[in-house]
Amino acid sequence: MKRLSLLALVFAASAFSAEPVVRLTIDAARPGPAVSPMMHGVFFEDINYGADGGLYAEQIQNRSFEHEENLYAWGQVSRGSDGTVTVASSDPLNPANPHYLRLNIRAPGKGFGAANYGFGGILVKQGENYLFSVHARAGEGYKGTLLARKRPS
Repeated sequence: MKRLSLLALVFAASAFSAEPVVRLTIDAARPGPAVSPMMHGVFFEDINYGADGGLYAEQIQNRSFEHEENLYAWGQVSRGSDGTVTVASSDPLNPANPHYLRLNIRAPGKGFGAANYGFGGILVKQGENYLFSVHARAGEGYKGTLLARKRPS
């Protein structure tokens, strides 16, 4: 079925071209050249998050806010509160990670913060242990708490 679809696409494309017709023959019974299992590249990472969020245990997307859109994969969580979520670079914790998330909470309500959408979600399984770490510092006079939680079902 795939072979017929591919051939139909090649012939349909060539029908609208002023170029000579190109014939493509696929022999599915005859294997092509061997491809090393070690061969991979940039293309691999973009196939359904094959590397990011797939081959290694990373579950947070854009964790260092290095994406061209600093808040890519991040969203604001506001439960009857008022504030802003921004990415800052002044006075970073570490020069290797110069960007960090800044929450400016004007009215806390029942909670204000940021959520990461992961790679099409963040997979967690009941009964499994997960490690979470964060470097957090509060502005002068802040008396609130910091809570990390999964989104309610």
